[in-house]
Amino acid sequence: MQKIKINNFKSLVDADLRIGKLTVFSGLNGSGKSSVLQVLAMIKQSLNQNIDSAEELKIKLRGNYVNLGKIKDIYCESAENDNLDFSFYINNRKVDLSSKIDTEVMEKDYLPCYCDNETLNLLHSSFKNFRLIQADRIVPTSLYDQASSDSRDMLDLGVKGQYCADFLSNNSSLKISDKRNLLPMQ
Repeated sequence: MQKIKINNFKSLVDADLRIGKLTVFSGLNGSGKSSVLQVLAMIKQSLNQNIDSAEELKIKLRGNYVNLGKIKDIYCESAENDNLDFSFYINNRKVDLSSKIDTEVMEKDYLPCYCDNETLNLLHSSFKNFRLIQADRIVPTSLYDQASSDSRDMLDLGVKGQYCADFLSNNSSLKISDKRNLLPMQ
């Protein structure tokens, strides 16, 4: 990989970074150093999923490498357009991953993204040996587990109740019926 371009991700409105055999990031707090690594980790964890065809690629914001919350948590507040874009220059070929951001997707924990199978194979080979070890920062979203978009849609509380706080914060207007169907206790 020779170069990365990132548009509208967290504090990175328009970042253009050259990558070498050894790349060092330095800068003030909040300048985007960790954000660049999070983009790479996010792509890696998305490529680890079973994908039947490239059209089904979901860039996962939550996974084994990073837990970034929802699209509203990563979309740049000072974005100049409504796209979230990642471009990778691999073997002198530009690979674009782009997602249109609107109110419909802001609560999702994945970015819908589409690319052809050749592009997907190129990404797989480029990220094959990518590894990330990082020190976690404590942020408000890590105080309780957030349910995935699928779990949230199914009103899932989690097997151990780990999504209760997330459920309550997202469903405060839900009414509980007086005619609850409960399984008999055994």
